[in-house]
Amino acid sequence: METQTLKAVASFAIRIITLSAALAGVADATEGGGTVVPIGVQTIASGVLQDPGDYLLNYNTWIYASSFPNNDGKNSLPDGNLRVQAHSLRYLHVFENFKIAGGDTAFEIASAYVDSNLGSLYANGHNSGIGDTSLGPSIGWHSATFHQMVSLLAVLPTGSYEATRAVNVGRNYYALQADYAASWFFARGWELSGMFKMIFNAKNHSDGYKSGIETDLDYALNYHMPYGFFAGAGGYWHNQLTNDTLNGNLVDSNGYRVRDIAVGPQIGWGTQKYGGYLAWQHQVYARNTSKGDLLWLNAFVKF
Repeated sequence: METQTLKAVASFAIRIITLSAALAGVADATEGGGTVVPIGVQTIASGVLQDPGDYLLNYNTWIYASSFPNNDGKNSLPDGNLRVQAHSLRYLHVFENFKIAGGDTAFEIASAYVDSNLGSLYANGHNSGIGDTSLGPSIGWHSATFHQMVSLLAVLPTGSYEATRAVNVGRNYYALQADYAASWFFARGWELSGMFKMIFNAKNHSDGYKSGIETDLDYALNYHMPYGFFAGAGGYWHNQLTNDTLNGNLVDSNGYRVRDIAVGPQIGWGTQKYGGYLAWQHQVYARNTSKGDLLWLNAFVKF
């Protein structure tokens, strides 16, 4: 596949702003069972940084969860359900004549509108509004069949938050996200991609809660067809490495570490200037967070 086409396809899958409450349950794991960064969205040529220019990307997700497994896999919220929709805009600029260590450079900023509903016999809540903001640089390297990229993004707590709410659209703490992504076009039409993230969370000073260090691997296997069409399968593996603490003390006896895995099909189409894709992901395993399904509808335009 030609490099320019690969870079265009990669426009689909570069990161978005946090979905905030998107994966939040009512357990305390990683404060609300959620995460400050989006997971599962980098599943199309995630290691490819596109051509120099300006890009506007729109990401839309709908999430439904009806189970909230605790550390032992038991539902911590019987008869509960979580419904979330998030709509994000992201501006990306790839510099034309500025390289670092031989790689192309870029800068991005993104934010999202989030609407989240939690219902159950024991807890109910609804919240909507602009969520947190992410921004930072990326560096990308290219070869004929292998592309890679590193990024460093800061997450700023610009979204609304109240400690007494069952659901929030902001996380109320700063975070740092460090990424490494690679895409290997190992055979004609075939692409294997992955993006590995490390997430370092600061303390929420409103309630003294500090979420542990997280990792996330977004992965995909895609087949690129003529006329810009592609199809494949993708998902994520989200895992927490260190314990959650509350005012310096261990949360529960196990640190309430989030662990979840999702997988599903995806299909899309794109050119060098615009395109989009549709993806469905099912959480096949979850602990200390909500468990359900995610639907993505994403698009980009170069201007």
